[in-house]
Amino acid sequence: MMTIVALMCAVTFQVNAQNSDEQLQKKALEVVLEAAKEADANPTDGRKQYVAAAGFNMDLLGDKVGLDRALAYANKALQIAESQTVLKDTLMGHTCLTLGSIYLKKRELEKAYDFYEKGLKAFEQELGRYDPVTIYQKLKIGFDIMMSIDVRYGSIFIQQAFLDSERVPVEKRLKNMTEIMALYDLAIEFLVADISNKMWNGLPIVFFEGKRYFMVETPEWNMEQPVVGWLVPKLRLALQGKDAKKEGDIVLIETDDRNATPRIIKSDATVKPQFEVNFSQDANDEHALSVPAESARLMFVYGTGYHEILAKYREFKAGK
Repeated sequence: MMTIVALMCAVTFQVNAQNSDEQLQKKALEVVLEAAKEADANPTDGRKQYVAAAGFNMDLLGDKVGLDRALAYANKALQIAESQTVLKDTLMGHTCLTLGSIYLKKRELEKAYDFYEKGLKAFEQELGRYDPVTIYQKLKIGFDIMMSIDVRYGSIFIQQAFLDSERVPVEKRLKNMTEIMALYDLAIEFLVADISNKMWNGLPIVFFEGKRYFMVETPEWNMEQPVVGWLVPKLRLALQGKDAKKEGDIVLIETDDRNATPRIIKSDATVKPQFEVNFSQDANDEHALSVPAESARLMFVYGTGYHEILAKYREFKAGK
């Protein structure tokens, strides 16, 4: 069935790389509205209802994202999926995961978690626990849960998916096990930090002009606040320049020379630090993941190390 990845591919294919973000958004909206017309013309076609729902839920639409419309189409797809005597076309799985994503954006976390869990169970029931697609979905949703709902539950999903992938024959595995291992390590790191009450100690690691830095402030956040949880997606959007409403500076402290003067990057700078605490499915290959490199992720800094960085940051702020 046509997934959101395929829908985004259709948009990307139709828009030349030279086009602006505004043009890309406009084309995306055209594609989504066309998908909605198809869904309206075929009210008993669950696949078309799901594609419309996934379309309206796309972040690519920016301020034109229509969560209420996405929810309406997703609920129609869910009704059709629930009428199936035997699960097919992964309609139940994809629809429930889309509903989970919608409720996550609406900050209705219990509903989000319930639909995520129901969606993952549907993939296991239809495809099998060790199918690469099931494992991929568990990795992706585990990450979303870990970052936005519950660190421990999300970490466990990721660990389960990693261990399941180890039992799959090599020729049927997700292709980039090295990157999946990095995600597994991140899940363990988050779990340990949560259990030991060190979640405040997480600092993003970013690259800028060939050097590695701790990011200690953005227009929306500074290290006086915990970085993990619901705040992380906002940080990612701010650094990728997708949040034009907030103005301010990005402050960086070198990881290898913490005594160096902190660097200030203006929020409207055309060149921004790279920050990728996220991963996605390869648009051209459902058996491949794109995940952050070891050098572009959160680092939990314990003991005197963290307090040294915090003192340096406070000294910098007092002297501004």
